[in-house]
Amino acid sequence: MPTEAGFLVYALAATNKRDEMFIGGHFRITVSADGSRVARIDDLSKGLLRFKLERDKKLELNASAQAVNSNHPVETFVYSSYLYHIPMFVGTKDKAYWVVNDGKIHKFTKAELEAAGHNEKK
Repeated sequence: MPTEAGFLVYALAATNKRDEMFIGGHFRITVSADGSRVARIDDLSKGLLRFKLERDKKLELNASAQAVNSNHPVETFVYSSYLYHIPMFVGTKDKAYWVVNDGKIHKFTKAELEAAGHNEKK
C-alpha cells in the first residue's frame, strides 16, 4: 500500500467484448505528488484470468482466491464487482472469506461460515 504523498494510477485489465470477463492482471502505481516520478508499483494480482461468458446468460457471481500478500481483498475486486454487476467472493491468504458487492466489502464471521456449511479441517 502506498505510504508517501502523491497520487495513485491504476492499470486495469479490460476488454470491450461483451462475452469476456477479466479477473486480475491489475497494477497500482504510486506517482510522486509533482507527477515527475513513479514511486512504487504494486501487483494487485499474480496473473490474469480470462472468462468466456455464454451469450444471453447472466453471470451471477465470481469466486476466487487472492494470491497477493494481503489479508483483505484488494480494491480491484470492488472495481470488477461494479463493472460486471456481480458479487465477488474472495478467499485471502489468512483463510478468511469475503464478499465484495455494491461497493461494500464484508468479511464472513465464523458463525456465518458455519451456518453456510463451511467447516475448516485442521
